[in-house]
Amino acid sequence: MSPIIVSTFGAFTALLLVFAISEILAKVTKGWVPSVLVIMILMLVGFSTGLFPKTIIDDAGVSDALFKVACGLLVTHLGTLISRKEMAAQWKTVIISLMGVASIAIICLTLGTALFGFDNAIAAAPPLAGGAIATAMMSSAANEAGKTSAALVAIVCLSLQGLVGYPLTSFCLKKETKRLTKLYRNGEFKASTAASEDKKDEKKKRATSTTIILLKLALITLAAYWIDYATKGYIPMYVICLLLGFAAHELKLVETDALHEASSYGFVMTALMMGLFKTLASSGTDGIASVVGIAAALVAFATVAMGLMALLASKIFKQSFFMCYAIVLNAFSGFPINMLITTEAININTEEGDERDNITAEIMPKMLVAGFVCVTIVSVLLAGILVRFL
Repeated sequence: MSPIIVSTFGAFTALLLVFAISEILAKVTKGWVPSVLVIMILMLVGFSTGLFPKTIIDDAGVSDALFKVACGLLVTHLGTLISRKEMAAQWKTVIISLMGVASIAIICLTLGTALFGFDNAIAAAPPLAGGAIATAMMSSAANEAGKTSAALVAIVCLSLQGLVGYPLTSFCLKKETKRLTKLYRNGEFKASTAASEDKKDEKKKRATSTTIILLKLALITLAAYWIDYATKGYIPMYVICLLLGFAAHELKLVETDALHEASSYGFVMTALMMGLFKTLASSGTDGIASVVGIAAALVAFATVAMGLMALLASKIFKQSFFMCYAIVLNAFSGFPINMLITTEAININTEEGDERDNITAEIMPKMLVAGFVCVTIVSVLLAGILVRFL
């Protein structure tokens, strides 16, 4: 093995190169090729060919301890991303999103359990409902329980969901923007004027710094750990992190979008993503091949289940089926992919000016709130509950 790769700096640089290639491909293909899928493939190629040592992630300095710290800080940070008022203004979207996540949990825990076993089914549900953080929680818990197959199912589900979610979300949004554009041009549509949270208070900057913001997040995470310890895990730590982060943000004890304010989000997220793929080192291509069929089937089941739930939601809330389906499909994408797909659909089907502005004001808040609910809140809560059964 080359000493360049084995060295700490070489290992870290090699991993960053993998991540950079995945991001470039995702941007070039406008998200049609999910970056997580590219990372998984490149890491598997590296491990199977011997280009990457099995210890490359540890060699890069991403220890299990750093992975846990990154996960705790990120979950706490998620609670600072949106206010109670913003959630209330989009209450229908919130409920539709919850219905979508419920459909994923139900199909995984029933049909998924019957076909693929309980461990694989519960490991898949949170990743399918959300993103990297929920996946990290489930794969970590599965590995600690010695259930490597379940950990791989979680990772592969995360990698495959975008292949279905991105084009299907784009199709739904194009249908919805065409419908709204037709109504607008006929004078039958006016965008909702639900006011978003006024962030003027946030502009009044308090004396702060990267260190102070990170300290606040660390203290909240530590408090969550103490509560988890005191209750003997009755309330999972990451659920407490999310709730305490949200409460601290509402009380203005911590800044909105805290890790970005601390200029630390990119590094912390990168550390989490690096740690997430450590399981691939021991599993290899044979391990992945053994669960690809399971993960693909669960993704397909979840897609159908969300479609049926979107149909039900459209009847209940008197919204179009395509808008409801796009909302629940945020479970397969989330920010920023949902914003990019929405912007593309609107730009293709509308003319610049008031028409585009009105339709953007109608659709974009729904997609952003849905992404936050699915990927940020509910998937983490679901993971926090289901990890106890692994």
